Amino acid sequence: MGIDVASLENEFIDSLIQLYRLAGDACVPGVGCARGELDGQLWQPVKHGIFMLTVGEYAGEELVDILAFPPSQPTRVYVRTGIAAIAGEDNLRVARLMREPILVHASMLDYIRSGLTGCYLFDGDYGRLLDVEHIRVNDADLAGRIYRAHRAPPPHLPKISVRQPGDHSTYSRLKEAAA
Repeated sequence: MGIDVASLENEFIDSLIQLYRLAGDACVPGVGCARGELDGQLWQPVKHGIFMLTVGEYAGEELVDILAFPPSQPTRVYVRTGIAAIAGEDNLRVARLMREPILVHASMLDYIRSGLTGCYLFDGDYGRLLDVEHIRVNDADLAGRIYRAHRAPPPHLPKISVRQPGDHSTYSRLKEAAA
């Protein structure tokens, strides 16, 4: 998607201003709102779209995506650029690096209520947490989903066999296919 960083930053600033106009001092820093049009996992701002809350997703200091979700569906997240798969990915990186606990949220609203601490894996890929030493949650159902993901076998186990001397079956099939 061809969105430059400056345009993305301007869109996010506009969404912060919009929410401030609606909620004033009750705003959570870093959270905005916008009206958007949906296209699969992606969203784009439009004048008369559905109302959504927005959160910027950063890689270090650079804004890389704007996450948006309708308040009535706090587990359904749409991305502006398609880069992000986690809200709070920098928080997760720091937890891994520092070997600290990470708070994993059950929804974007929980992530916002926490002041944008911890992370929310809106793609549901809890395998991303395999190398985290300590995971904290505030939701028993979420704890169960993470536990099951860690106990599940990898999605694809390759067939591994030991080639025997004189076994040229792959070579023979390739030779036949070329003829």
